Amino acid sequence: MKPLVNSGGESFDGGTKHEVKAIDSALRIFNMDYRSVHYLGSREVRGRPDSDLVDLQQRELIQNGKWLEDDAAKLLLEAERQEQK
Repeated sequence: MKPLVNSGGESFDGGTKHEVKAIDSALRIFNMDYRSVHYLGSREVRGRPDSDLVDLQQRELIQNGKWLEDDAAKLLLEAERQEQK
C-alpha cells in the first residue's frame, strides 16, 4: 500500500481500514486536514498491481480529481515512458 498523503504533503504509511481510522483520530487532535486514498482494487486483482500504474492513477486523482481506469492509465504511462527516452 502506498503512503497516505495529507494536503500539507506529509505522508503516513498505512493500508488497513483500522490504520486509516487510527491516523484520522490522531490527526483530529491536532486539527490537521488530510486526504487518504485506500485502494481497494488490489483485493480483486490477482498478483501484484503495477506500482507505476497505481502511482500514476493516484497522482491523477489527487492533482486533477479524476480516476483513470487501467486501460487509460496504461496508455498515459506508456506515453510518459516514451517521452523520457
